[in-house]
Amino acid sequence: MEKQGTILVVLSLLLACATAPVTWKVQPDPVLEIDTTRIAVVADSRDCREVADALIETLGARPGVRIDPSANTSLLVTECLVSTQPTVEVKHLGGSDDPMARGFDEQRRVVVDGQGSARVVVTSNGVHLSDLRVKASASEASPWSDDAVPAARVYAVDQQLVDGLVDEVADALVPLPVDLERRIYKDPEPGTARSLHNQAVAAEATGDVRGALDLARTSYAANPTARSARYIDALEARLGQAYAENTAEDAD
Repeated sequence: MEKQGTILVVLSLLLACATAPVTWKVQPDPVLEIDTTRIAVVADSRDCREVADALIETLGARPGVRIDPSANTSLLVTECLVSTQPTVEVKHLGGSDDPMARGFDEQRRVVVDGQGSARVVVTSNGVHLSDLRVKASASEASPWSDDAVPAARVYAVDQQLVDGLVDEVADALVPLPVDLERRIYKDPEPGTARSLHNQAVAAEATGDVRGALDLARTSYAANPTARSARYIDALEARLGQAYAENTAEDAD
């Protein structure tokens, strides 16, 4: 049994050495194509002021974006909702059978769950272009404590919700580049499934995701493996996301 385990470990090491990671930058397409070189951000109520202020700061830090209150393109932040719900959780330690002393065998913590939502109305020269509806969730828990009501960081949850809403809007309008990592096989035989997999990764790196998917499916047909199946899933997810973004633009 020990010999079999050693063989499995050696095989795992050989397989790991047979591949190499490759990483490149991918620039996601914005959900909504608008002129962000000069853009105004306005809150329609006091409830949305904190979200609007955070959006000004976050968008203003994105490359090529200039916040200008007099800009023709405007983002109206409205319908903001940031709510938190604290819950006290009790853990029984089971150290005593005496009902009078049972309270000393309990610990408590407060879990604060939060939900946030907002709508951003996008206009240009007074013409309505689109509505961006964003949501965020956050949670914060205090350590387990013997205190009757331990403290929880409610404010931290509120801030996380605001940051989450703002990041959703900023990523929809001015997405930042992301690192995409794939694995390729070292020195595969030409025409083999592994060679086709490497060709698929090369196609994806040039931006031809659909061509990469065709090659990945051909590779899987030649030698179906869990790795190649996961790669097909990843490519289909990228195409599905692009389709959803294009559909949203067409609907607007």
